[in-house]
Amino acid sequence: MKNEMYDEKGFLKPEFEMTAAEKSQYNKDIIKIDKRTDFGKGIYFKSVDGKEWPTYEQAMAYNEEWYDKMFPKIDKQDSQGLKR
Repeated sequence: MKNEMYDEKGFLKPEFEMTAAEKSQYNKDIIKIDKRTDFGKGIYFKSVDGKEWPTYEQAMAYNEEWYDKMFPKIDKQDSQGLKR
């Protein structure tokens, strides 16, 4: 039956298309997107603490500052006082 539904060019034959009533019923079954979600509002990037940034570069710059504050760099010295 699958081969009978399409013509030699690969298009669906008219007798197998949906009627106008079927198409209108099909469109009613579409679920609307919940307005409380962020779908369709654009892309944003989150930093390590959950803040939202419009660009990736801003989020990464904030992350670097945050990590520098949370984990300050410590100079490591060996027993002879030489830095590594």
